[in-house]
Formats: sequence, structure tokens, C-alpha cells
Amino acid sequence: MIAAAPGERLPPFPSPTHSEHGGNGTKPFNTVASTLARVRDGDDLHDPAAVMSFNPPRPTWDANRLGRTITTGGANAYHPSGLRDFTLRELACLQGFPEKHRFVGTKTKIRRQIGNAFPPNTVYVLYKHLHEWLLRQDNILRGREVLFLAMQEFRQIWKMSLWGRPTMM
Repeated sequence: MIAAAPGERLPPFPSPTHSEHGGNGTKPFNTVASTLARVRDGDDLHDPAAVMSFNPPRPTWDANRLGRTITTGGANAYHPSGLRDFTLRELACLQGFPEKHRFVGTKTKIRRQIGNAFPPNTVYVLYKHLHEWLLRQDNILRGREVLFLAMQEFRQIWKMSLWGRPTMM
């Protein structure tokens, strides 16, 4: 939620960063297929043989589109092949976590962390936009300095978990 005090302006919504085919300053959407292509055999939390398989298989679906919402329970979120569930690493990548991000806890707790997360890449774009807008409103900084400070702050925030302990990356 974004709010403003009485008498203050609400910030504008960020400009689009992606579109269906890219162009006009945007990149093409990250599809399920392009995201899953980054997951490698042997990656942490990626063991396709260990996830639930479906017998009979579920309907296949086109992975060259945007993904469905990732939830803590995983309802209706299964691999495009229709043969199995997603692995935890696949779900994490689809939710926007970096491939090297390390989770702590049981598989159930990790799935809950992934499903409850606000996608980190979305947070980055939103916070960078809000930070720049607020600084411009106060006439503090202009231009490239704003982007540099936002990126530095994001890196610091990303290194700390919600509980103030360094995350394992």
C-alpha cells in the first residue's frame, strides 16, 4: 500500500519496465519458460524426481506466457508439462528470487516464504521509483545520483532479512 498524508500528493505509478513483445523502452515479459531455463540440475531445492508427480497427468499449458500467482499452498501452480509440481527452486525463481538465494527452514516453511513474498524484483523497481520521486519532490537530488543512491540502498536492504540478520546468498 502506498499512502500520503493529508495535503500531500500521491506518487505516480512507475512507468512500465516490460511489455508483451518489448519496445518503446520496455523489455519483453519474463515468461515461465525463460525463467525456468535459468534453473539448473543440481541447484539447491531443485530435485524434480522428489516433487509430487501426477497420474494421470494434468493438462499441459503454454510456458511462453506470464506465470500464475504463486501462493503458499500452490493451488493450480504446476509444471507446464503437466507431469509434476514445481520444485521449490522453480517456484522461487518464478516469484523473482535470485537463483543463489538461500532459504532457511523446512520445505513447508520455505514454500510459505516463497508464496508470501512480494516479488523482490518488483520491490526494487517500486522502491527505486518512490525514492527518486520523493527526492525530486523535496528538490534534494536530480538525475543519476538518485539512481545510484536507490541501488545502494536496495543492495543494503537485500543483504538483511526481515529479522535484521544477514541472509545467506
